[in-house]
Amino acid sequence: MKKFPISIATENKTATEWMCWIRNYNAWTKPRPLSKEESLALRDAVTNPDKSYERVAQEFFFTTLKPMVTGLAYQVLKSYHVVVNPLDLSTTIYREFWDEGAFSRLKGYQGDCSLFAWVSLGAAQVVYDDLEKLGIIKKSREMTSLNTSLRLKSIANNDELKAIIDLVTEPCWHDVLTEIYVKRTPDEKIMKTFEMDEVTFRKTIKVAESALKDQLIATEFVIWHRPATKKGKKDTTINLVSLALGDVSGNLDTTSSDEALTIAINKFNDMGVYEEIKEVLQLKYPNMDPHAMWDQFVKDQALVCGMTEDQLDVWTARYIDHESPVSVAERLGMRRSNVDNLFSRANKVLEDHIRNWWRKNS
Repeated sequence: MKKFPISIATENKTATEWMCWIRNYNAWTKPRPLSKEESLALRDAVTNPDKSYERVAQEFFFTTLKPMVTGLAYQVLKSYHVVVNPLDLSTTIYREFWDEGAFSRLKGYQGDCSLFAWVSLGAAQVVYDDLEKLGIIKKSREMTSLNTSLRLKSIANNDELKAIIDLVTEPCWHDVLTEIYVKRTPDEKIMKTFEMDEVTFRKTIKVAESALKDQLIATEFVIWHRPATKKGKKDTTINLVSLALGDVSGNLDTTSSDEALTIAINKFNDMGVYEEIKEVLQLKYPNMDPHAMWDQFVKDQALVCGMTEDQLDVWTARYIDHESPVSVAERLGMRRSNVDNLFSRANKVLEDHIRNWWRKNS
């Protein structure tokens, strides 16, 4: 189909005019972003109860959203090793959003974010719920704020970080998390800006991070489209929840630098000796606050735990330097999957070493 510059989407279009507009929009591989007003106008066209607008809704759900649905099908394959037909997923999404003509879900969109990002979130939820009801997939055990950790330090893309942190609606918590993870502001400067002493600051971080984890767990899927950064590469679709949350229950399947510290603490909690080792470490690292003390302990043990040279190189880059896995892969001439595997194995070596260290030194 021949494509033309995308005109402004306005409310005064007929159903036929909307069909021409949306088909031209779909013809572009990377169409321009829509303004809030355009997004609301498109929402109203898709949800218009007039029968002549049904084809606008069908074009939107089955064609406009096709890249998102294809990415969602890939996420199902990657997570559950189940092949699903994207057309079946589109049908499920349309059926649930259509809601016998009520379009109650879509009418809830208020233009506060991208229409496509908002629909992607709801689409992922209805798809996974439907697949579970049909017995096609079985969701893993329940996640909680206690058995998960935040991987935000290892996310290099600020837009992705902002989308994740925007799940926290309490202004103070949101702003503190933004300063820490997006702006990378030093703690001392944040405390001065928010007029907090260190105790209040640490408590605020703990509550804010716990709230964010609860929101991520409750949301479950935030589908995000990553444009290709190199010529010849394809756009990718990711779930920001999986990117932001790590499992620190002891079943190490991690690719993030934020897990190692939590793993160390959790291992001692599991062994029932957390308070004892905390006292030992306070002697080993005097005048350090608890977080800095644990962090230094993990770094010191990483040097003597028996990692291979490659594992230590990757672990240092990911945990100490907070370098993104993509950057590490490019710098070391590795695939991203190899970097993830090396970091996961390094954390497993570190976990076993920490357990044995306490047995020998208790």
